[in-house]
Amino acid sequence: MEKNTRSLRLLVVAGVLSTLSACAPFAQTPSVEIPVWVQPSVDISSFRERLAVVPFQASGGNVRDIGSAVTSELETALLSAKLPDGSPYFVLVSRTALDKVLSEIQFGQTGFAQEETVARLGQLLGAKAVLYGDYTLDFSQNKRVEYTRYGSVELCEVNLIFTMRPRIIEVATGRIVYGDTISKRFSSSSCAYYNNISEVRQLAIRQASQEMVRKIAPYLAYERIPFIENVEGMPKEVAQLYLRGLDFVRVKPVRLDRACEIWTEALRMAPANPTLLYSLGVCAEANGDLKKAQDLYKQADRLVSSPNPVISSALLRIERKLAQGGQK
Repeated sequence: MEKNTRSLRLLVVAGVLSTLSACAPFAQTPSVEIPVWVQPSVDISSFRERLAVVPFQASGGNVRDIGSAVTSELETALLSAKLPDGSPYFVLVSRTALDKVLSEIQFGQTGFAQEETVARLGQLLGAKAVLYGDYTLDFSQNKRVEYTRYGSVELCEVNLIFTMRPRIIEVATGRIVYGDTISKRFSSSSCAYYNNISEVRQLAIRQASQEMVRKIAPYLAYERIPFIENVEGMPKEVAQLYLRGLDFVRVKPVRLDRACEIWTEALRMAPANPTLLYSLGVCAEANGDLKKAQDLYKQADRLVSSPNPVISSALLRIERKLAQGGQK
């Protein structure tokens, strides 16, 4: 009994120490998140304004009746892709137009797997390209009850593998411009998932559809840009201003606008300070003025006595953004 009590005390003490450690303040490099448009790995931009989506076909697996769910999730994911101005990236051929053509020519389900027939369907629809493909869904679930000295315990097992093979064919040439295999796996011992398997299945289809769209359309992501904390070599008054600006970066929500105002004031006092030039370069980058940001980063780089990894990374980042067609 005494041994158990001692072990319990040790556990309590360890828990308290763990909590205190988690709550203790820690130093963190100040940074800011900048929105950036990530370009797709596959360029189908010339076909994006008249894209038709035909029903995906089951090609195996033990669940074969989800073609409409796959097509619906694909259309939703495609329509969610946006240009920087907020307008849709894809313009899809309407479902009504597709159904009408299918009914008129009695297009068999097996035709969706044949490139020539899919291209012909695209011509009838006036589409520039057609998205088609197939899928497999393997699913198993098991539930059992085990009895212990404390009573019965319900145990569940859920396993799901969804794989789709999307392809995009250029209607004018019959050329496959995009082909891929995307798989999503899900395993759980939770009975909550066992009782909501349709939601798990839908989630797997949605995630696969979104992954596909990220490969063929630009999307907005956020890039974390660090600031430099070292104020060595700065005049005292300039250093105080710089650190005051960093305080506005550390708060939530970040007040980068105020930090940039303060650093602009500090730069008048120390126009050849690389840390200030770099920080104002971040301000310009955050505002989308990539040329100005590049100029400021280059000035900062020329003023440091040895390579600074933060400034070097900034130069590479800006060159990449400009090469991808930055706004300014």
